[in-house]
Amino acid sequence: MKLFLLAALLPLVLSTARADTFEGHLMPAKCRNQNPAEHTRSCALDCKSTGFGLAMANGDWLPFDATGNRKAVEALEASTQSADLKVRVEGRRDKGVLLVSSIVLIAPDRAAAHPATVAILLFNGVQTIDYTGPYEVLADAMWQGDRAFRVFTVAKSAATIRTAAGMVVTPEFTFAEAPHADIVIIPGGAVTPVVDDPDVIAWVKKVTADARIVMSVCNGAFFLAKAGVLDGLEATTTAGNLATLQRMAPKAKVTADKRVIDNGKIVTTGGLTAGIDGALHIVQRETSETMAHGLALYLEYNWQREGTFLPAALAFRQVLPLALATLTPLGGQFTSSSGDERTWTMEATVPSSHSTTELTAAFHDTATTLLGWKALRPNDQQGCFAFDDFDGSSWHTCVEVGAPANGATPVTLRADRQAAAVASK
Repeated sequence: MKLFLLAALLPLVLSTARADTFEGHLMPAKCRNQNPAEHTRSCALDCKSTGFGLAMANGDWLPFDATGNRKAVEALEASTQSADLKVRVEGRRDKGVLLVSSIVLIAPDRAAAHPATVAILLFNGVQTIDYTGPYEVLADAMWQGDRAFRVFTVAKSAATIRTAAGMVVTPEFTFAEAPHADIVIIPGGAVTPVVDDPDVIAWVKKVTADARIVMSVCNGAFFLAKAGVLDGLEATTTAGNLATLQRMAPKAKVTADKRVIDNGKIVTTGGLTAGIDGALHIVQRETSETMAHGLALYLEYNWQREGTFLPAALAFRQVLPLALATLTPLGGQFTSSSGDERTWTMEATVPSSHSTTELTAAFHDTATTLLGWKALRPNDQQGCFAFDDFDGSSWHTCVEVGAPANGATPVTLRADRQAAAVASK
């Protein structure tokens, strides 16, 4: 049975002192002249420099001060996750300023806004989980007994498409026929031929201008980069595509240590299952945190709101390109892979029909020619290479080719992040 949840009050009790009660919309002072139901999160992100206040139903504006009150500050920071936050505040007036003693966050009444329409882009080579994960999450979300979202797929043409995994799908709408989308999901996959299609990029620009939220999954962020909508924003993508995204969007701040990045209208996620996290984040924004957590339980998905699973932040990114590009053509088999954010080790075996000299040369050619790394000790069995990551961090990756045994040659690859003092030399 589908889990039906109603939004709940989220009490943040701050003190027991006698106080008056006020209700209204929590808004940054910068946004005080906007309609509370329409003010944007991008405005809310400037809150720390402008201060907060309460937009009352009668039109009054009541500034307040929560300095030194940790819970109140947490509530204010939480408000930047929503563009429409109604609160109940207890406190006392002092010289025209409300000194806050408690805040209760009230889930916004979005009955009139639901179901919100959600368009999911399809194209040949789309990564299956990139679009089916968010589709399932958003299609299952409920609000006040009804579906919170009306989800549909859209493509350039009505022709069936084949996903990267071979699934054959018929899009529900073409670009020309699709209804207005409040929310747009742009998945990744084999995007290289599609990201250069002017019709697709024109559609991305149009829906980005019209939609309330546009979320990319995986290297679907390449579409946003190509459309020029990531300039000045923080963004992420699949672990192996971070450097490419930074090249495509040089004015963006590409980040490896966040699974979901919310800039207000533009949301980007890591790869594959990170799209599920992004969709749950949208459910939280559009309905309530209680709904999002309940939906994650219904889906039996271990949702970590803070995104603690961060493959893009792990050092395997500094080994994998060299390992895959060199070992795959040679019939290599991976036997182990482990590490953390600063170091990573991969072990593999290669058929002994390939000589040690051949293997060493293959790794050297891949590292220096294909990846552009600098050889530190070329032409030996423990070739080491130096390079800088997209974020400026310096790395050494070394390859050790062992002695053949039982028809296989062992290979060990290890990446180590260099200390700042070493990297500066």
